[in-house]
Amino acid sequence: MKIFMLVAGMFFFTVQSSAQYKLIDSLYNALRKEKTDTGKAIILYKLSHNYQVFKPDSALLLAQKAYSLSIKTNFLKGQSWALNQMADAFNRMGNYTQALEYFIRQLKIEEKREDPYNIAATYMNIALLYNNEKDAGKAVFYAFKADSVIKKNNLAELTLYNLLNLGEILEKANKIQPALSYTLECYRESLKKNDSLMVGTALNNLGNIYSKMGNTEQAVSSYQRSAPYLDSMGDDNTLSECTLGLAKVFEKKGLTDSARYFASQSYKLSFNNEFLNHALDASSFLSQLYKKENNIDSAFTYQQIMVDLKDSIQSSDKIKLLQSMTIEEQLRQQQMAEALEQEKEDQRQKLQLLAIGILVPIFFLISVYISRKKVHKRIIEFSGILSILLLFEYITLLIHPFIADKTNHSPFLEIIIFVTIAAIITPSHHKIQALLISRLTKIHEGHTLSRRVAVEENTNPENGAE
Repeated sequence: MKIFMLVAGMFFFTVQSSAQYKLIDSLYNALRKEKTDTGKAIILYKLSHNYQVFKPDSALLLAQKAYSLSIKTNFLKGQSWALNQMADAFNRMGNYTQALEYFIRQLKIEEKREDPYNIAATYMNIALLYNNEKDAGKAVFYAFKADSVIKKNNLAELTLYNLLNLGEILEKANKIQPALSYTLECYRESLKKNDSLMVGTALNNLGNIYSKMGNTEQAVSSYQRSAPYLDSMGDDNTLSECTLGLAKVFEKKGLTDSARYFASQSYKLSFNNEFLNHALDASSFLSQLYKKENNIDSAFTYQQIMVDLKDSIQSSDKIKLLQSMTIEEQLRQQQMAEALEQEKEDQRQKLQLLAIGILVPIFFLISVYISRKKVHKRIIEFSGILSILLLFEYITLLIHPFIADKTNHSPFLEIIIFVTIAAIITPSHHKIQALLISRLTKIHEGHTLSRRVAVEENTNPENGAE
């Protein structure tokens, strides 16, 4: 039964392999030219998305870089996109635990952003992960949470996926009647929207449900109507499932020739396309079918195929696990390197603030020193104004990170707060500035007068007579 894992709020690319490589090359070129961190994060996300199908490990590392840049610029949408890609990559590698962790982290961001589309899509993805893990209770819980958000916000573009996935999850949970209801609704809505892939998939799922209910006639009809849609859309994965479903129903009806034919079709289709799990199911069915017919040679042949396929799947799972563990370590090393780089940047900024903090009192001392020298009055005024400006700008610089953090880097809120602070301190600024300039001027005038008196005393003839 086919279900759809959603990528929320994303760019979708349906291209041929060669065209996809061209797109990846163009994205790398764009990345080299991009100057802003936000722009780089978006391009890295697109690259990650394009690597998902054939190189999920590369997709994961690219998404991590996009996430780090999005964190740096507080680009919440970028953080959500990146987390979604990381979750999808872990899901493709079979690491459902890690995938779930990243989907939940994405959900927290989307709830903060209050984006109903992405919230619903993430709920769906979490439901499907629990469904893969055979946790029917949690799968149903999150599926209905997604359904609630979709209905409340009238998210028409998610409706078909939600109906299909609800039917799948409920069928796996053995809630057959509601599963049938949701899948039938999905089928009817797909027909209205002329969505051939969804029509074919819904019919296949109906075949599975009717087969579970023991309604063989309806099951056969659903499977047979599904196959042309799936074939026309090139969905061999679901088609191999559909033909095996037909084989099982025909076997129940005692039509062993038809059962053997469709099971063989399913096996060939899945084996040629490396759908190992479907190939395993088909070979297992054929082995049992030939055994019932006392065709020992064919039964043994398919039993051996079944054993080989199990070994291949186990080997593939081990490779995926090893790949996942390797990638997790790479991610850890990458995060450590980024943390070290951020620590260096923080240290550099602290040193700059310290230098400015030392510079401010030095400037005051220079202003006082100048006021004692024989210079023009305007220079005294200028040095006083510059000293006060440095002081107040330094205060603003110190409090900016605190305000930015509290306002979640919202430019609108930041400007309101800084305007309010300016409105409060500007009168003080002018008073202190006037007081300082007045004081420096008096010091300057006092020293000027003292020097003048000293000069007059030295040049007065009467002083010499004494």
